[in-house]
Amino acid sequence: MKITMRNTLITLAFGAVLSACTVGPDYQRPAMDLPSSHTAAPAGATLATLSNAWWTIFSDPVLNQVMAEALKNNLDLVVAAARVSETQAQLGLAVSNQLPSAWAAASRGRNRNSQASNNSGRGQPLESTTNRATLNISYDIDFWGKYRRATEAARADLLSVEANRNAVRLSLATQVVQGYFNLLALDARISTVELAIKRGEEGLDMQKKRFDAGVISEFDYQQRSAELDAGRVQLPPLQSQRGNQERALKVLLGRSPRDIMAGPIGRSPAFTP
Repeated sequence: MKITMRNTLITLAFGAVLSACTVGPDYQRPAMDLPSSHTAAPAGATLATLSNAWWTIFSDPVLNQVMAEALKNNLDLVVAAARVSETQAQLGLAVSNQLPSAWAAASRGRNRNSQASNNSGRGQPLESTTNRATLNISYDIDFWGKYRRATEAARADLLSVEANRNAVRLSLATQVVQGYFNLLALDARISTVELAIKRGEEGLDMQKKRFDAGVISEFDYQQRSAELDAGRVQLPPLQSQRGNQERALKVLLGRSPRDIMAGPIGRSPAFTP
């Protein structure tokens, strides 16, 4: 009786250990309490729609084209997308390890015997053909949960690289939008300075005529000339900033070195000075 009870306890304990090793905690993606909409979003827009193309709220077709070029050609985003594809393939391999594997093989052999070595008797053919087909099926029992845990780890890696790709995409979109509107702002400032220079040159011509006629003194004339020179000095730094901003934006768009130095960047007609 004691021996039977002891054997039963040992069996139960051994089964409990195996069960604990086999089952283990299953990974579950944590739930996040997110709002369904954003207060600054247009009417009818949700976070799901804005997360994919949030820059469309500016209603700028040129910006949409620039963004499409960046999302297609930016090297950082291309690398992040390639990592997602690689991790998806690794997840597929991990899942396949839990499934039975089967493979088939076929062979065909042809043999010819000489007349002297033919032991089959008279009337039997000298040539013979042998066909063989085999089907092999194997399945590894996931006794310790090795393959299931490997699948969970691969799925978690996939979630990680997908989150990294989304972060790269969001960062890229933010930089492109900022660069685009900084470029428009520089265009507006340059246009303002150029207009001020033009008005200053017209005013200086008028002051020159008044000075020649003796209406104003040379001091007044030279003061207006100095003001015009001060306006002209502001223009080259702004033009240099605009060139640097254009090249930085072209780098984000993934353009070639030649296009970075010489290619144009479109502007929306609504924002063109």
